[in-house]
Amino acid sequence: MKRSRVVGQLRILESVLESKCVKLAKEQGWRAKKMNTMFDNHWPDRMFIQPVKSKRQYIGTYECNFPIFFVEFKREGEELTAMQEQTILDLKRRGQRAFKIDTYEAFVKLLHTATG
Repeated sequence: MKRSRVVGQLRILESVLESKCVKLAKEQGWRAKKMNTMFDNHWPDRMFIQPVKSKRQYIGTYECNFPIFFVEFKREGEELTAMQEQTILDLKRRGQRAFKIDTYEAFVKLLHTATG
């Protein structure tokens, strides 16, 4: 792990944070779709789609507070780029949930809130 500007404090790499969060979400039944590509890198990193609670659940019935949400993962303390900020704002204007996550704890809290 790389050291931050604060002497002696380790910051988790963005890729490690994303992997841990995706693993947790998948263990709870969420789908985690990778969103950004080399040609579209201003999109949030992942789209999370609610778990299906039972085979009887049908389209239009949601058991989650928000069934779909987007996450941009960043190293702790890092800011979004201007294009990422614009994309997240655009998603929110369209009624979507979009978040910047820079710690595992923040993602756990988000997942708990989303699940209800």
